[in-house]
Amino acid sequence: MRRLVYSNITVGVALFFVAIIFGACNKDNPPPAREKFTVYTTKDGLVSNEIMSLATDENNNLWIGTRFGVSVFDGHTFTNYQKADGLIYHNINKVKVSHANSKWFATDYGVSALNDSVWSNFTTENGLGYNQVYDVAFEGPNLIWFATGNGVSVLDKNNEWTYYVKKGDSTLIHNIVRSVAVDGDNVKWFGTEFGMSSLNGNVWKSYLSSDALFDYIFKLYVDNDNRIWGGTLGGVFVLENDSIDYITTDNGLVYNQVEDITQDARGHYWFATKYGASEFDGSNWYTYNANHGLPENRVTCVAADQKGNVWIGTLDNGLVKIEITENQ
Repeated sequence: MRRLVYSNITVGVALFFVAIIFGACNKDNPPPAREKFTVYTTKDGLVSNEIMSLATDENNNLWIGTRFGVSVFDGHTFTNYQKADGLIYHNINKVKVSHANSKWFATDYGVSALNDSVWSNFTTENGLGYNQVYDVAFEGPNLIWFATGNGVSVLDKNNEWTYYVKKGDSTLIHNIVRSVAVDGDNVKWFGTEFGMSSLNGNVWKSYLSSDALFDYIFKLYVDNDNRIWGGTLGGVFVLENDSIDYITTDNGLVYNQVEDITQDARGHYWFATKYGASEFDGSNWYTYNANHGLPENRVTCVAADQKGNVWIGTLDNGLVKIEITENQ
């Protein structure tokens, strides 16, 4: 087992991780029978077939960030937003929905926010630390964290900004921050291109793996049990109570480059990779690719809605809805 190197942490294997390690290891294991696959493209009203990010809001609308704008889908109709509507830039890196149901769109040229019908844009001209924004996270109703190509920017309820960049060994581990997440204890987690950092109150910790591929982090995800999942170039890592484990194709992933992670209404985990999506139900692994229900292998993002559906974004062939049967 590979080891994560950092201070004051020991590496152990909980029963949950034993299930991961000794679960089904066939990386092309077809999924169980599903009720329905539906593919949506520009022919159905989607603004672009190149899907970059997915998020659902409190009304179960699906927000879709693409390379050419944003679509929102209410289950029947797509409504589209582009630069002419108020979006700061058309190529969306990440879509996030806040606790107040406002929508945030991270781009390479700043961030746009949509609150009801009002647009707000944030760049270095009005306080953002760096315009290339990869991710957004929310700490309660008052703080918004932005992961950027040059550190982290934080916006508070008074519209005041705070910035964090790498300074020695006691702060952010690297300045290119790909993902940010806030866990149930309000600990902030930062996934960078060279390791992970956490901020608990005023205390920073840095995390490096013995395998450099696990240090290039695309996605950090906090699950229902407050575990931290990381999607990386080398596979997935899981951190819980100072214990860590690693998941790769040896355990059941369809491919090791994992760019998005989510949990569905049943608690199953979904992973977006360059060669399909993987589902883990706690015991078994299932693969979704061009051989098993998807229009192509390249999966960019995954999301789950309140009705139990799973949504998969592809690089060139639009959006896939998987309606899960009740007995699955």
